[in-house]
Amino acid sequence: MAWAYTIFENIKLFRSNEVMSQFYAVLMGKWNESVYIKQKETVTQLLKEMTNVDSQNEGLLTMEQLSTVLKSTFPLKKEEKIQELMEAGGWHPNSSNADLLDYRSLFLEDEEGQSRPFVQQLWEQYLDEKDDYLKELKQELGLELREKVTLPKVREALMTIDPKLDKQTLNSYLSQAFQLPVTELPEEPEEKTENIIIQLQTVLERLQMADVRRMGPREQEPVS
Repeated sequence: MAWAYTIFENIKLFRSNEVMSQFYAVLMGKWNESVYIKQKETVTQLLKEMTNVDSQNEGLLTMEQLSTVLKSTFPLKKEEKIQELMEAGGWHPNSSNADLLDYRSLFLEDEEGQSRPFVQQLWEQYLDEKDDYLKELKQELGLELREKVTLPKVREALMTIDPKLDKQTLNSYLSQAFQLPVTELPEEPEEKTENIIIQLQTVLERLQMADVRRMGPREQEPVS
């Protein structure tokens, strides 16, 4: 087992490397593997969308095309977040919409496996958006971290802050939060769900480990 220990120690030493840092977080239980996998899928899908727009297969997009792809791929991102990605991709205030960008270069890695600023910005935004989502969940529940919360309350709060959550995704969040297999999650009407209760801090910590992301906009309160 000495070789395994050596690998582990090397991963710890090189945590400044993006890939090593993410791998270390998975090994230490800070994140589920699904977080890493989903991020890779997101990057792959984004490159595919850009390639589809590049009808001449020249490896070039205009800044306007880049903006359009980002907005269509990430419809829930605010304008300032799209702007951050544009800047990480090479846009600057003097840029013209017609300026050309070698979009494939955005996804390259250096010899140490470090991503370019564009992909790093995507990752940082994902982490920030997850933090905001969980803060909103806590606020909706109206509880202190040390207080306990039932499964129905978490289900209701998630559906309130994220009405577009489909049943499968909602159940996966509840499964992660309460450490129950999806197949064993009680349906909402069952009274025994009130007996499934844990500390709010535990709920949030477990969801922080998982691939949690907003599925749609929160419905606005009607103006009285």
